[in-house]
This record gives sequence, structure tokens and C-alpha cells, in this order.
Amino acid sequence: MQNPREILKQGVLARTGNQKEAARRLGVDDTLLSKIFSNVRPIAPDIEKEMAAMSLTAGMAIMAESTGYVGLFVYHIDRHPQNLTRLLEVEDIHADQSVKNIAFKFLVNPAMQNLTEGELAGLQEDVLHISHRIQADLNLLAEVDTRCPQLMVTALFSGKKEKARVRAS
Repeated sequence: MQNPREILKQGVLARTGNQKEAARRLGVDDTLLSKIFSNVRPIAPDIEKEMAAMSLTAGMAIMAESTGYVGLFVYHIDRHPQNLTRLLEVEDIHADQSVKNIAFKFLVNPAMQNLTEGELAGLQEDVLHISHRIQADLNLLAEVDTRCPQLMVTALFSGKKEKARVRAS
């Protein structure tokens, strides 16, 4: 599994250009920021919120670290938009079938009780297919956010959609 702090560093530096600028924007010392990125120091809540707002990648890294859900956002090394789009298309095929499978399982057994080991294994596989599609979705959105900061993806996700639209105009 990837280190959320390394992903956090990538997300923050993608927005600020370098660590000195990131430290300046966050109002912290460069040495402290280095210790945060290397996981020597915890992230103070006020800084954590500012970092998460810098980019979708940084926000997802903060979420992964604070919840422990490190498998939800797997940061793909190949960041080329064409490859991320193709990955999403492939994951869509698997996930679409999995959504249909789950819907059928709820139709047959609404309470999802007394499932056999085979049914549980199938359900787990369906959930994994859907989670892989979510990972692909988030990676594509993170790359769009990195390449097009004026889109303000984090503002859209934080409920500040109207403010983001006004600034973009």
C-alpha cells in the first residue's frame, strides 16, 4: 500500500510548486513541513484542513490517513490522462456487471441473511470491482484537478460549488 504522506506531499507540491512555497502558504516552517511529509510529526488539525483543500490528491491522502481506508484512493503512478481514462473504461465494464449482480442479490435476499460462502465470495468480488472503479474515478479527477487548478475541484466537493463558479467566471 502507498504511504499517504508521500501522496500528500505530491498533492501539496503539485499545487504549490515546491516545499518552501507550500510552507509559506500554510504558515509553517519548511523544517516542520518536511517532518510532516516524512511522518515524523503529526499534522495539526488547522494545517490538515488547509492541506486537504489544496488539491484533491492531498485531500484524499488526508482522508486515507485519518480513516485508515488506504485502499480507497490508490494513487496510480502512470498519471497520463489517456491511460487513466482507459483504466476507468475497463473498470466500468467490471463494475457495471457487479452493480447488476448486487441489485439481483438484494432482490432475491433483501436482508442479505444466510448467504453461502460462495455467495459471500461473489459479493466480495463485486464490491472489489466497484471499489476499483471508484479508485479509477478518483485518479482521473485528481489528475484533472492537478492539471486544471482553476476548475477548483476541491471547492466543488466541499460544497462551495457556487463560490467556485463565481471565481471561475
